[in-house]
Amino acid sequence: MNDSGFIIAEFDDGLQLIPTIWFNAEKQSCIWPGHFKTKFRINKAIITKEIPQEEFDWDELPIKRIFGTAEAVRTMYGSVTDNEIAESISKWLTQASLRTQRERQQNTQTELME
Repeated sequence: MNDSGFIIAEFDDGLQLIPTIWFNAEKQSCIWPGHFKTKFRINKAIITKEIPQEEFDWDELPIKRIFGTAEAVRTMYGSVTDNEIAESISKWLTQASLRTQRERQQNTQTELME
């Protein structure tokens, strides 16, 4: 797998775009900057493909499955940069996550009303 791109991965709590350099294929896991406090800072680390300064600062998270790569997205959409791909997929994943949260809330409210 090309270390210069991105992967769309499914974790226990949802989908996320990650740099391929964070992915460990043997363990089916990735390193994750869990010590960053804001979503903005995490997204910046993803887009810039940041490498940990101190390895113990980063978590290792299991990946349930891989949905695809940024190279596959580039094939679909033509010549776009990695950053454009990362930003687009990140926005899409955020919107998908919000839709899922709304659906769960609606289902919970419906169950409470029954």
